[in-house]
Amino acid sequence: MKLMVDGATGLVTVDEAENLKALSVELRGCSPERAAEILGARGLGRIDDGHAWLDIGALQAAARPPRSCTWDERFQRAMTYAQGNGWTDPANAFVRAHLEQGS
Repeated sequence: MKLMVDGATGLVTVDEAENLKALSVELRGCSPERAAEILGARGLGRIDDGHAWLDIGALQAAARPPRSCTWDERFQRAMTYAQGNGWTDPANAFVRAHLEQGS
């Protein structure tokens, strides 16, 4: 799953929602600082130490239907996997995602 952060419009969209084996935030025309402002303003998360930390509940809500009938179950399994690998915060409220510079 990929969140696309557009620095020009301030919009955040979800791409590849069915791919729950990878999680990233693509910066389109913006710096990590600007992306942090945009993510924070939408309650989606923050950027720390070169990674995005995404609010798990907000991330789930951002991946709007249509989704496959097994999506919610697979999302929960992906978050459990992330937790087991140390990719969530201690409260399991945020999950770490890669930052990618887009075009």
